[in-house]
Amino acid sequence: MQWVVENYPCYICNIEGNLNYYQIDFHHLRGKYAKGMAIRDDSVGIPICRTHHYHITFQRGERLFWEELNIDPKVYADELYQEWKEINEYKKL
Repeated sequence: MQWVVENYPCYICNIEGNLNYYQIDFHHLRGKYAKGMAIRDDSVGIPICRTHHYHITFQRGERLFWEELNIDPKVYADELYQEWKEINEYKKL
């Protein structure tokens, strides 16, 4: 979702205290959050920098990456999706 990558830092860098807004991607959560092999649901994603996106995708794998950090990214994804719904509801008024 474009509004997320334009307005939020990397979720992981932010946790680490870096507040990285540079080259942010919208990472669709996979693993237990995926709704099918090729279906990407924008309600289940978070902003992450390209460095962390690379680590998740090509080095660690989604489940191991989050387990090592002891983080459930779905909680943050749910917060972002709720905010997006509220913004769009407000625009309809």
